[in-house]
Amino acid sequence: MSKYIGWLATQGPSDINKLIAEFQEALNDEIEALKKGQSGQKIFVENGKLVDHLSEKFLYRFYVELEQTIPEDSPCQVIIKSEVVTAHIVSVDSNEIVLALNKNFGSFIPQAIIQIAPWFLLEQLKTRLKEVSNNELQQFNIQNALKLFGFVKPSLKKEIANQDCVETKINLAPRQQEALLKALSQEITFIWGPPGTGKTKTIAAIIEKFVKINKVVLLTAHTNVAIDEALLKLVEIISNNELLEEGRIIRYGIPTRNDPVFKKIAFDEVLARKREPLVKEKEALEIEIEHLKQSYRLFEELIELCGKFTQIIEKETSLHKEIEEVKKSIFDLEKQLHDIKQNLKNLEEQLEKAKNTFFLIRFFTGLNPNKIEQKIIEVQKKEQELLIMKAELVKRIKEFEEKNLLLKKNLRNLRKELNTFLKKFK
Repeated sequence: MSKYIGWLATQGPSDINKLIAEFQEALNDEIEALKKGQSGQKIFVENGKLVDHLSEKFLYRFYVELEQTIPEDSPCQVIIKSEVVTAHIVSVDSNEIVLALNKNFGSFIPQAIIQIAPWFLLEQLKTRLKEVSNNELQQFNIQNALKLFGFVKPSLKKEIANQDCVETKINLAPRQQEALLKALSQEITFIWGPPGTGKTKTIAAIIEKFVKINKVVLLTAHTNVAIDEALLKLVEIISNNELLEEGRIIRYGIPTRNDPVFKKIAFDEVLARKREPLVKEKEALEIEIEHLKQSYRLFEELIELCGKFTQIIEKETSLHKEIEEVKKSIFDLEKQLHDIKQNLKNLEEQLEKAKNTFFLIRFFTGLNPNKIEQKIIEVQKKEQELLIMKAELVKRIKEFEEKNLLLKKNLRNLRKELNTFLKKFK
C-alpha cells in the first residue's frame, strides 16, 4: 500500500495572491456569462406540499420542470398569491425542488413563482477570496488550501493511523477500509468511485472515527441531499447517543428529508434545546439578582439607620460629658461662694469690732473700719460675679438636659424604626 493515494505536485506558481487572482478572473467570467444569459431567473413551480418544519422554517416540495441548473443553498424570493416571501433553496433535482419558507402557507400551495439570482453564491465566493487576499480572514489556513490543490505536499498523521482505525460497526470492503485508513493517516485524501460503491458509507465511517478520538469534523457537499445521507449513515453507526442529545453533531442549514434524526441535530433545534435551560438559568439569575438588589437596598437602609444610631449615641455621650464638666464647674463655683460667704462673715465681724473699739486700740491692732468696708465691697463684688457665672452654668445645664431629652426621644424612635426594619429584613 503506498503512502499517498494519487498525490502529484501541481504545475505552475504556488503564490497565493496569483492563484486568488486567477480564481477571481474565472469567477468574473462565469458571473458575467450567467447575467447575460439569464438576468435573474423566474421559475414556475406547482403542487407544493408541506413536508416538514424546523424552528421557523417551513419546507415545501414543489413539482418543477427545469432546463437549467439552480445552485442549492441560494436565497430567493417566492411569489405566492401576489405575496412575496423570503425563501431558501434546500435541494433540487430534475422534477422537484424543496424550498424553506419563512411563513406557513398551509399543507398545500397550488402554484408559486421563484425569483433567483444564480450568481449569488459565486459573488459570495469572490468576496471571501478578496478577504483572504487582503488578510481579513485571520482563520483562513492558506497552507491547507495549497495542499488541497496539490501545490504543497500533505503530511502524514501517524499518531492517528496507529490506532485501531479499521474497526468499525460498518462492514467495509477492503478498498473502503484502505480509504478509511488513508483518511486517518494523512492530511488530504480524495476518495473516488462511481455511484453505488459505498462512498457515503465510507465517509460516515471516517467521521465516526474522528469523532471517537475527539476531533472536530466539518462535513460539506455540493448538495444538501449528500450531507443528509452521510449524516443519517453516521447516526446509524455511532454507539454514543449522547453525541446527539448533547448537540455535538449539528446539521447546519435546512435538511432535505423529514427524518426524526434531524429534529435532534438541526442547528435551530439544538439551539432551542440548549437555549431552554439557559433561559431558565437566566431567569433564575435575574430573580436572584433582584433579591440581591433588594438585600443591598435593605443593607444600605440598615447602614443608614446604624449611622444615625451611632451619631445619636455619640451626641448623647458628648452631651453627658459636657453636662458633667458644667456640673463640676458649678460645684467649684459653689465652693468658692461658700468661701466668700465665710470671708464676708469674718470681715463683717471685724468691721463690728473695729467700730466698737477705741481709737488707740484700733491704731495699735490695725483695725481700720474704712479698709474693712472697702474689702467687704470687693468680696461682695466677687460674690456677685460668681453668682452670675453660676446662673449661666445652671442655664446651660437646663439647655443640655433639654437636648438630652430630645436625643433620648430620637433614640427611642430610631430603635422602633430599627426593630421594624429588622422584622422586614427577616
